[in-house]
Amino acid sequence: MNEPHHKPGMKHDEMPDWYHVKYRCNVAQDGTRVSGIKWKFGIHEKYHFQAKRDLQMDYWANGEVIISDPITGQTMRVPLDYCEIKPCKRGDSWQTELDLYVEKEYKKAQAKSDKVQGMAPGKMFRILVADGYAYYVITKVNKKTVQYEWRGFGGDAYFDQTLGGGGTIPKEFIEPHIEWAETTKRIFSR
Repeated sequence: MNEPHHKPGMKHDEMPDWYHVKYRCNVAQDGTRVSGIKWKFGIHEKYHFQAKRDLQMDYWANGEVIISDPITGQTMRVPLDYCEIKPCKRGDSWQTELDLYVEKEYKKAQAKSDKVQGMAPGKMFRILVADGYAYYVITKVNKKTVQYEWRGFGGDAYFDQTLGGGGTIPKEFIEPHIEWAETTKRIFSR
């Protein structure tokens, strides 16, 4: 675990095969250490399309890795010179630190959603996909449409084929999912 993450000139295929990682950018660009920076969790995208597409731009050889936010899916290039990156530790169960973080964020989002009545910002809904669910949260409600964002909750972080990673869609498409969420909440909270 204490081996160096990056050695100058390393090639992409020499990069550690990490997946769940924690990182913090705790070095200022002038090289001084910054204290009190919290660890963030992410998914190390060794095989991300950006890394494969730009063969002449080998991120790893240039001292960068691509990390995705596990909740929103947004990707960022993280410079190794300014950040510490470690693989997440596994606990007593199969879960990593990242799994526990996602579970905690899910519970917070669900608690917020439970306080929202009807179709309104903050309301979370899910759609059955394969052997799990794709999770979404409403961000804005207009007269005829709803804006929503994907959330990486659930073990597989599924996307719905129609809803994708977020966007705007007619209200009629979302209404049955909101009704289902509220009905199941009522049934199981008795």
